[in-house]
Formats: sequence, C-alpha cells, structure tokens
Amino acid sequence: MKEGRSRAVKIPAPTYDQIAELVSQSEQFQSVSDFVSFVLQELLAGKPEPEESTYDEEELRRRLKDLGYL
Repeated sequence: MKEGRSRAVKIPAPTYDQIAELVSQSEQFQSVSDFVSFVLQELLAGKPEPEESTYDEEELRRRLKDLGYL
C-alpha cells in the first residue's frame, strides 16, 4: 500500500476473516489493508488487471461478491 493519508473503513468481521484467509494464501498482498486497497483501486480505475496478476477479472468479481462487496 502506498504511504500517505488514509481513512479507516469498517467491514463486518466475517468479511475481514475471509479476506485475511485470502491474504494468507497470497504472495502478492502483505495485509488485509493492502488487498482491500488494491481491489478498490482496480474497481475505481475501471480497467482490467495486468496480465501478470494471478487474479482474473471474473474470479476477482466472484470473490468480491462472496465477500459482500458486489
């Protein structure tokens, strides 16, 4: 995550736990905050993920839906 100003966002504990599980299995993210920040930036940018990413857009959307974000 880029250093700088940030704000806290509340999410349900079960959602946090699901994200933490994903992060624990990922080499790309160091924390839940890193993952959430990445996902939100990608959604706001409205562009597909880079080819080198281990997540495809459909899988990412499915995971976001499972986590209650979509």
